[in-house]
Amino acid sequence: MVQTDVNDVDPNGDVVLICGDPSQRSRITRTRVSSAIMGYSSSVFKAMFSGRFKEGREITCSGMAEVSLPDDDPEMMLILCQILHLRHDAVPRTLKPLQLLKLAELCDKYDCAIAIKPSAGEWATGILQQATDSERGCLLTAACLLQHGALVQRIAADLVMNSSSPVDEIGTIGDGVWLNIPSAIECKRLAMHREVSMFVEKRIDDQVKAKTEHASCVESCPVGAKRIASLLEQLRNSGLWPVSTSGKPLNRLLTMMESIKVRDPRDLARCEAKLYCLHEFHKLQNGGVSYSHAAGKIRQSAQEIKLAKPGP
Repeated sequence: MVQTDVNDVDPNGDVVLICGDPSQRSRITRTRVSSAIMGYSSSVFKAMFSGRFKEGREITCSGMAEVSLPDDDPEMMLILCQILHLRHDAVPRTLKPLQLLKLAELCDKYDCAIAIKPSAGEWATGILQQATDSERGCLLTAACLLQHGALVQRIAADLVMNSSSPVDEIGTIGDGVWLNIPSAIECKRLAMHREVSMFVEKRIDDQVKAKTEHASCVESCPVGAKRIASLLEQLRNSGLWPVSTSGKPLNRLLTMMESIKVRDPRDLARCEAKLYCLHEFHKLQNGGVSYSHAAGKIRQSAQEIKLAKPGP
């Protein structure tokens, strides 16, 4: 067996875990741990170190056992052992998305997810600040494997707000209750995008229809046409028209809406009747608030995602 330096997570431990593929000597780790502590947090390790299995009998007979785990990621197993032994000073403050996913897979394998939930939440918070869509997919899968309901909810809301790709194409979830979560998040994301489109389209329709509601206005008055052209120009400059939300994150669309301050054209000459002019002028003056208010309501609704989850 390849000999390497031992990571003494517990210097007085009675088990050495040997992780990694023997053909890749540089990636093998030997980690000394306490069988009691490992068994306390993991039902799998508890069974492994009991008298029913070879490892447990070795501990009973000689006080020490070596356990070969060639399929387990050496780095992630070391981090897991440090967390289980409360060696938080040795636990890295940050993890990459793929590393967190590998750690979650390890916790799922050994039934010890509950022990790393606090750390997983902190790691995910740092990752989400600048995550890509694929990295959010990794985080979602990791959170599901950890049965971390609160983290799943937080990542789901972030996906709805910031993903520019279909959510059900960027993550691979296992089976059981978590299986339909990506499609549920995608349905919410699409619904919020439709809310934006419908609001913009309605504002345009309202402007087009407004002139017909004021029969006393001069028929040839150009104010209505100028207002419509001005509104479309402002929407186009903001990126909200022509109405197309595909490929744009919801957060970006809402920021565009919040920035709009609809105003009358500077060269607008009102007709003598003034009913349409004055009525629509006041509506337009409040247009910026209306867009901002609508964006705020959509932003709030985007955080409200109902997902079935088995854990806290």
